[in-house]
Amino acid sequence: MTYRLHKGFTLIELLVVMSIIFLLASVTLVLADQARLNARNAQRSSIVQSYKVALELAYDANGMFPRTTGLGYAGDQVCLGVYPTGTCWYGGFTPQTAVQAAVSPYVPSPSPMPELGVTPRNGLVYYSPTNDDYCLAWILEGTNKDCAPGQAISGNSGGDTYCQFERVPADHSC
Repeated sequence: MTYRLHKGFTLIELLVVMSIIFLLASVTLVLADQARLNARNAQRSSIVQSYKVALELAYDANGMFPRTTGLGYAGDQVCLGVYPTGTCWYGGFTPQTAVQAAVSPYVPSPSPMPELGVTPRNGLVYYSPTNDDYCLAWILEGTNKDCAPGQAISGNSGGDTYCQFERVPADHSC
């Protein structure tokens, strides 16, 4: 009885190995995209938290929050932060010098808000109707994301999560 030795792999063996490699690669790519999205959202949340602390420190130093009412801006809302493209929230709001100056001692080198890709609502919008209260609004990538404790999800828009923080008395809202 003679046994024939064959060298190499059969076509079926090669196809099985290749399909396993492709399956693992696709799972890795999906997980990597989700990790990048989570990292950008964590950076956005960190920037929001930095500005919340800066606003409270400005309040302690000045006895009031930087006001936005009567400045002549759209809805008296302004953008906080740095925007590499220069566009914040559809381009409808612009950074306001007086507000930025009030918080800049407490956020000396702010990180730029990560871009939202095709979503034009990138940014951190600030509104202060009185000396003692303020509201912040920002966007996180993906639907139903956690805006962080104490911050309400106002809704989903365009596949992203709209977040809002209100430091206002119970009988007011932003």
